[in-house]
Amino acid sequence: MKNTVHVTYDGFWDILAAHDVPIENSPHGSELPSGGLSDALAGAIDLRNHAEMAVLGIDVYRYSQFEPLTQSLMPLVLHLLLEGAQQRCLQAASYLFQKCTQQDFAEHYIDTGDGGFMLFDTPLHALIFAINFELELRVFNSFRRFPRLRSILATDVSLRYAMTYDTVFSVDARFYGPGIIMNGRMLSRDHLNRFLIDQNTFDWFTKYTRGIENLPCIGLTELQTLPDFADYDASLMDKEGEKFFAREGNVGIGSRWKDIDVLKLGDITVKTQTVCIYGLHIHYVTTMAPGTDKKERVPFTISLGNLNTSGID
Repeated sequence: MKNTVHVTYDGFWDILAAHDVPIENSPHGSELPSGGLSDALAGAIDLRNHAEMAVLGIDVYRYSQFEPLTQSLMPLVLHLLLEGAQQRCLQAASYLFQKCTQQDFAEHYIDTGDGGFMLFDTPLHALIFAINFELELRVFNSFRRFPRLRSILATDVSLRYAMTYDTVFSVDARFYGPGIIMNGRMLSRDHLNRFLIDQNTFDWFTKYTRGIENLPCIGLTELQTLPDFADYDASLMDKEGEKFFAREGNVGIGSRWKDIDVLKLGDITVKTQTVCIYGLHIHYVTTMAPGTDKKERVPFTISLGNLNTSGID
């Protein structure tokens, strides 16, 4: 995955020790000139080199209405689903995720208990992961994986998603930045189980794929020409098990992308920042082998998001 600016608390403390004083002995306190502190901090934070990354926010819909046992089990259930989605990405989408490892997924996930935030190099990676995650959820909800655990929950698990594309940086092992902050605020404004995307995400797909609705017509050879995929190993194209994208783009009816709709929901204002929000709705069809017999594949159709345009505060 992309490298971004990494700051350590120890390094921050060293800068303070070199350019500031922990205690000001003046009886009234006094504002001191910054001296070299401002330049040292600016150099460490290095705003110009903060990487733009796609942030996929996942939130369990109506989590607070679950029974106490179900609430307590949900972080463990999400962990199972995350592991399944990660395996699907690495095995069935080996070209797209050739830069990722299990450790990368673990290090770029921010757990919130009833959901979390996952960081990716591009919005396309985030979208494919979301589809795989929703497929794992459908298998679980339909009692085809861990059916006894599913029975104990006594309810379908439904998710809402948000995707942002903005800068992030890390402090020790934790990630921060505008992309994560805005993603959380978008999820908090949604009262339905939608898939929200911000203007930056919308613009990324428009620039590189001629619009997110055009994904069924995109081929892996075209993706290879994009800056984020320029150094990818093209030999892995033929090893894509899921076939999210054919090797060559086409407009045939055999695509697994059945419907893609993007609806502009309006603007939300967070403090002094106004952001345009879109609702994404996707139907995706595939076959999976949820049982032990990997040759026995079952068709699944999943929906990401919905077409409801109300409910954004």
